Amino acid sequence: MNLQPQQDAHNPSQLNIPIPPPTKESRELALAAASKAGELANMGVRNARGAMQKRLRAMELKKAVRPDDLKKAHKEMEKVVETGVTDVKRSVDAARKTMEQA
Repeated sequence: MNLQPQQDAHNPSQLNIPIPPPTKESRELALAAASKAGELANMGVRNARGAMQKRLRAMELKKAVRPDDLKKAHKEMEKVVETGVTDVKRSVDAARKTMEQA
């Protein structure tokens, strides 16, 4: 790639670097990277959910928390997990759509 900077005609202190349009291979690599990042994010959400479930279970066994509070915490955790999963999916889909259009 010839990435020689060129001085801007309107602003002499600015340099422009012409970047060639992406090739099919580079778009496919970017799509694969986006998919992998989405999988890693989903795995992180699942791991956080598992860790929180273990903590809630430990509190239940020690009887350190009232059962109603435990159920409420579990429901709130599930809402947060669901929100996280949908955010990851939405972000990956938006990135995929953007990369496919380029």
